[in-house]
Amino acid sequence: MKRLVLIICLILAASPAMIFSDDAQPYYDQGTQNFTFALGPRFPLFVLFPSDWEFLTGKFDPLGITGSIGWEMFVSENQAFGIEMGYGANQVVDGERFFSVPLLATYRMYPLSSSAVDFPLTLKGGFSYSRMNALEDQIYLGFAFAPSAGILWRSLPAWSFGLETSWWVLPEWYIRNEPERTGIGNFFSITLTATYTNR
Repeated sequence: MKRLVLIICLILAASPAMIFSDDAQPYYDQGTQNFTFALGPRFPLFVLFPSDWEFLTGKFDPLGITGSIGWEMFVSENQAFGIEMGYGANQVVDGERFFSVPLLATYRMYPLSSSAVDFPLTLKGGFSYSRMNALEDQIYLGFAFAPSAGILWRSLPAWSFGLETSWWVLPEWYIRNEPERTGIGNFFSITLTATYTNR
């Protein structure tokens, strides 16, 4: 037990030097590519109905699921642009199931590109195909936005692992017909990520 405690203390003592070493080289160069796989829970926050500014919080059951695959290419040692395709599902209180398939463009910044631990910040935007069970009148193709922040551990030469948190905004606009149906869904997700780096 004492040996285990000593090893943990040594690792913790050495961590700042490993993370913030002046001699560390950037992990990425221009042209480096990342392939990321993510999976985790998606939590419903609220649905905003702009017609009367009503915030509905009880429409979905507490827990859903989300996952994604993504690709990005670096334009500098700490900035990358890419695309991401995902899937998300939540059970609706009345028994129906809401799911979405977003296709997003991504911009990601790595503030600590020379360290073993980084905190990537991401802006995602694009389109999402949404559907409520098998109801034909509940199919919708609309915009999707998801600002994200995470923590990344570059544990292996080609693999990194971490967590990413995202705030999902999924609006459904009905401007000409039934504008009272217009709603903006807000969800929060926490995903485990695995990233493969191809240099």
